[in-house]
Amino acid sequence: MVGTSYQLGNLISSASSTIEATIGERYPLPPKGKTKRYAYGKVICIFMACVFVYVIVLTVIGPERLGRGFGAAHDGDGGEAMGRDPGAAIVHDREAMGKTGDRDSSEDEKVSGTVRGGKGSFA
Repeated sequence: MVGTSYQLGNLISSASSTIEATIGERYPLPPKGKTKRYAYGKVICIFMACVFVYVIVLTVIGPERLGRGFGAAHDGDGGEAMGRDPGAAIVHDREAMGKTGDRDSSEDEKVSGTVRGGKGSFA
């Protein structure tokens, strides 16, 4: 997903010079000789304000994944590909975040299909 996000960011940012030039035409400066000039300082401020608002909106409406592990041990798909029980990663993530919910640990082990320390366990 990281590579896809990077490429989508490049796709979106590739239009930024065209957008800046279009906005710049609305804020001309007095010409210097025969050269047309534009107030690009103002244009960059407007453009960056739009970017900041966009980032703030996405941050506010986006899901919170506080404390989520990004290592291989936390990757359910990677664990499944390596022959480990994918449910064990979910149990491990819940335990790492201190969330056992309303169920006790024996119910978590039933869900994951593993016993702590057994085959497929990340403990």
